[in-house]
Amino acid sequence: MPPGTTDTLRASEHSGSGSRLFNRDRAVAGARPLERGPHRTPGRGPGGTPRRRKEDRDQLARFQRPLVWFRWLVVSLSLSTALLSGSVHTNRFALVALVMWTGIRSLEPVRTNGPKLRTLVPLVVEFAVSAGIVSATGGWSSSNALILLPPLVVIACVSGTSSAMTLSLACGAIVTSTMANNGVLQTTALEDGVRWTGTLLLVSLLVGTGFRLITEATNSQQMTSQRMQQLHEANTLLYDLQRVARRLPSSLDLGEVLRATASEFAATSGLTRISVLLVDDDGDRWSVAETFGCSMPMSFHTTELPVSLRAAINARTVMTVDSGAEGLLGTNHPGDFAVGVYAPLLARDQLIGVIVGETYISDRATADGAANSSIEEVARQLSGPAAVAIDNARWFGRIRSVAADDERVRIARDLHDRIGQSLALLGFEVDRIARTTDDSAVRTELFGLRSQVTEATREVREALYDLRTDVTTEEGIAEVLQTFLERVTSRSGIKTTLSATGTAVLPLRISRELWHIAQEAIVNAERHARPSTINVRWCADGAAAELDIDDDGVGFAAGAGRADSYGLRGLRERAAGIGANVEVKSAVGQGTTVKVRLNDAL
Repeated sequence: MPPGTTDTLRASEHSGSGSRLFNRDRAVAGARPLERGPHRTPGRGPGGTPRRRKEDRDQLARFQRPLVWFRWLVVSLSLSTALLSGSVHTNRFALVALVMWTGIRSLEPVRTNGPKLRTLVPLVVEFAVSAGIVSATGGWSSSNALILLPPLVVIACVSGTSSAMTLSLACGAIVTSTMANNGVLQTTALEDGVRWTGTLLLVSLLVGTGFRLITEATNSQQMTSQRMQQLHEANTLLYDLQRVARRLPSSLDLGEVLRATASEFAATSGLTRISVLLVDDDGDRWSVAETFGCSMPMSFHTTELPVSLRAAINARTVMTVDSGAEGLLGTNHPGDFAVGVYAPLLARDQLIGVIVGETYISDRATADGAANSSIEEVARQLSGPAAVAIDNARWFGRIRSVAADDERVRIARDLHDRIGQSLALLGFEVDRIARTTDDSAVRTELFGLRSQVTEATREVREALYDLRTDVTTEEGIAEVLQTFLERVTSRSGIKTTLSATGTAVLPLRISRELWHIAQEAIVNAERHARPSTINVRWCADGAAAELDIDDDGVGFAAGAGRADSYGLRGLRERAAGIGANVEVKSAVGQGTTVKVRLNDAL
């Protein structure tokens, strides 16, 4: 840094609350995040491990032990039947194969977390082999008839009821026809075939339906558990945000952060004109969020910015320019330009704005002889913490706007239950006293007081309406706007018109934010612009949504309205929260126009 810069930095630390605020934001930007237990990210489980997709889960995992016990029960019943019928010697090979296969399946059960075909084919083969063994060892009278049940049960679980029932019918037909071909009486073979085929069909139906119901209930329970987990995480995050907001209330105010940024940059760089521009979501329009030592319009299109400033924005790096360049904050005469520095603001690897610092010869001041390299270094050191602080303030502002909506409804309810009823009671008491007094002078005073109470009641009623009116699933933004404009005309005499086109239905959250933007703009015009007419145009065609509020009031000169004033800042913050762009145009005596556009509204 050049000589004197250190002293300037020290002086800035003690010069006012703005510098102290921004220095504190630097510390906050580098502070450790709040510790909230195991880290979770979308699509990941505790500790950051990837969550398994549905097709990667083994749907039989919870039933493997019962299936193993079921297989061994079938083996035991087959052995017992063979012993009782004296067919152990005849069926010894089948029984040995059955015991060995059951042991293999006990050690390596069927799993469904792979391709469905790879899981299903071995099961069908096992079922076919079992049907062959049954056919070869006496058909439905064989002691091995029960070995058809384990693979059929697994098939019903894996592939569904219809597949299991189809295989049951095919197996019944094959075994029954084999029995008939082996000399068994046709009537006996048919009776056994119907009985066993019906049993297999019943097993398929019961197991398939039961497994589907259990799976649906389990999935529903898991979804409920996940929603509860998400709500718990959101609750924890909101608590942490509230704790941060309570501990650092001023550093989360966008206006104070912007003022601190501009004043500190002016103090440390020696430049006489400072401006902070914030980019809209579409990246083509820049809003003037804060100025220091100059006055300028409230917004610029990218094409209106100087070439050197656009170069710094495109390169996303700090740049300095010398005399002869075109400036943004001065007279735009190249001969008057002295020095300038442009510092892009990057947060979350995204461009959110740019700090513009310039000095002109006509200012009769320079950067106190500081070299451009030193000014550039100051801008580079300042832009990082400034970007984080501004981005934090903007996000907290959006969160506060959501909380403010809920608080507005609560306040409206309290006003109705307390203030409204108290005013009504006061009016009745005034009427009662006026009827009981014979003093004409007192009665006249009471009548005047009654008129004031009536007017106060009307104002409270209007405030309650403004606070509680909102877009719902039954009443869209066009209907709410129409009713609101009629009330504005009724209470203020201002002529209002509404032009609504397009039938696209926007998400409820977006519709409500657009309604609050329109309400704020209309109320601002009603209270401050002294207009005779307010025209509102609303269009939502599915590709985009546009909202225009135009009045013929007193207007204001370019640069006269502060871009960070409460009304305009509220509009911009609400618009930024839904990805919309706000453009405000005004001139003295020519009214004001507020244009809001939301691309990809659906």
